Amino acid sequence: LIVFRDPAHSFRSQAITLADKILSASGKRDRCFVGIGTVCDSFGQVRDSYQKSLIAMSDLAIPSRYRFYAADLEPAPSRNPALIKQQEKRMADCVRLGDWEAVEEIITGLIRQLERMGEPVLRTQQRSLEWVWLSNRIMAELGVETDAPYYAVPVTDYRQLMLATLDLINVLKQNYDMHFNRLEFDKIHQIKQFITEHSHEDISLEVLARKVDLSPIYISKLFKEKLGINYIDFLTECRMGKAKKLLADPEISLKAIALEVGYHEPNYFSKVFKKMTELSPTEYRSNLLNSKR
Repeated sequence: LIVFRDPAHSFRSQAITLADKILSASGKRDRCFVGIGTVCDSFGQVRDSYQKSLIAMSDLAIPSRYRFYAADLEPAPSRNPALIKQQEKRMADCVRLGDWEAVEEIITGLIRQLERMGEPVLRTQQRSLEWVWLSNRIMAELGVETDAPYYAVPVTDYRQLMLATLDLINVLKQNYDMHFNRLEFDKIHQIKQFITEHSHEDISLEVLARKVDLSPIYISKLFKEKLGINYIDFLTECRMGKAKKLLADPEISLKAIALEVGYHEPNYFSKVFKKMTELSPTEYRSNLLNSKR
């Protein structure tokens, strides 16, 4: 819950009153617990306050059915901050590369490590969520729009935590894949359209890369994986398609057609055309004109 504080009452008294109302309304006072976060001065602090309310619930066995966040409930800081920094960098790199198996391995490995150390499960939930948030932030930097990930409820054991964490990671992966599949589809459309319209020009992969703001290597990869054809063959098919249309006009010379579709040497054009169609340009024109009589 996000509550707008009544300035006529203190934060503590208002929180206790609200907690009591929630517990009473639930009808299950002995089975419900309320964690209370900290006051927020801006909407940007709401997420932090929510996580602190989860930390306040790290021990559900206390006599009172509600508890305020306190700094002494926080997990002990890592003894090896350099290692944590290195792991965070590795995970950020994995998110950027779309290596979600590695992301999953890193976060679940952290959970298992904290379980072996005897860390309370709710504190581990907080730590693992920080890593999930890191993945989410890197995705935002890549332009992937996704809702901030949260655990639906405080977990009760490590098995539940592991399953809930895998669900959060899977949602991030699905959003990542949807974004880049859509991006690749748009980029492929741009590339195909540009090549079709400019196939008569000397289009190198480098020129194409600058046009669509991708690397030449990535464009080559897109052709092979998404279209099942390499870049040169697609360019050649576009040129031959234009050549076939021009050959339908007997008034246009083969030399003019070769130049029109991007070949400076008519003989080389004829060689490529025959390789692609199993007919020379002259044979193709002859068959085409005869079929129209």
